[in-house]
Amino acid sequence: MASQQLFARLADLRAAENLLDIPAPINFRETSDGELCEFSLDLNHVLTFTCNHKQVPRKPSGQIDWQYVTRIKIMYLGAV
Repeated sequence: MASQQLFARLADLRAAENLLDIPAPINFRETSDGELCEFSLDLNHVLTFTCNHKQVPRKPSGQIDWQYVTRIKIMYLGAV
């Protein structure tokens, strides 16, 4: 059920020091522009988020360095 998965993922996010600290099998994937990430809650629902820092940590390539992201903003929660 998506609501149970949502509560579990939110608990994982609260407990993690950064996004790379989220326990497996939670694999988030970046959008093509590298500004958003998302992970599946079930086969039909996703949670999409972005970095919520005043100074966004960036890699030399210009993409967000998710290793240093400690605050996120949820942008979308819903059907795929």
